Amino acid sequence: DPALVAAVAALMPIAALVLAPDGGQVVAAAALRGRGDNWFPTASHVFAYVIVMPPLAFLLGEMQGRGVAGLMEAIFIASCISVGVLVARFAWLTRRAQGGFAQPRET
Repeated sequence: DPALVAAVAALMPIAALVLAPDGGQVVAAAALRGRGDNWFPTASHVFAYVIVMPPLAFLLGEMQGRGVAGLMEAIFIASCISVGVLVARFAWLTRRAQGGFAQPRET
């Protein structure tokens, strides 16, 4: 069906854009779980994908009339939120384990 091919072709750039933050949040969540921090990744996924993404998808997809592209954009934004929070948590745990920021040495 030519109409379907045209619709899918228009979504391919958005789908490609979603891959990086979505893959990043999977890696960051696995890194946190590897550190023994099991509940934080779950909580951040609930926040990003259950609390933020559905209303955002409705706003972008339905209210702004963007359709499936709006849904894909909501997935992209939720994935960016998720990866940002998870990487920040990993960095915080790493700094805490190392005793905070290194102090400059006196010369």
